[in-house]
Amino acid sequence: MENYSKYFINSTLEFEELMALLLSLMGGERQRRVIQCKKYSLTVIKNKDHDEQKVNLDPTNFLYYPYYLELEAEADLDFEVFLGIARELFLGLMDSTISATVACDFEELLPLNGRYVP
Repeated sequence: MENYSKYFINSTLEFEELMALLLSLMGGERQRRVIQCKKYSLTVIKNKDHDEQKVNLDPTNFLYYPYYLELEAEADLDFEVFLGIARELFLGLMDSTISATVACDFEELLPLNGRYVP
């Protein structure tokens, strides 16, 4: 499986607040919109397709959430290690009551199959 996952995030947090939260969850060093860790990185992107009306009508309509995250690891990072990182990120978002839907090859291996809408 590929060491990549995309997290669609529905939150009222401003960009800088979201970055601060993710930095506290992931550790690492911030470089603009990227959190760089030893063998992986997390990029935070404002979703150009964000549509608040569509999300309000259907909170599970994740394609229109305001942000998405790209979690990507170096090719030599063992998949099981990457899966643990992906799982911890998802649990951290859940603990922060932030709606998240994960799109990847291994969603079924994540808690709640990678979909949390509080």
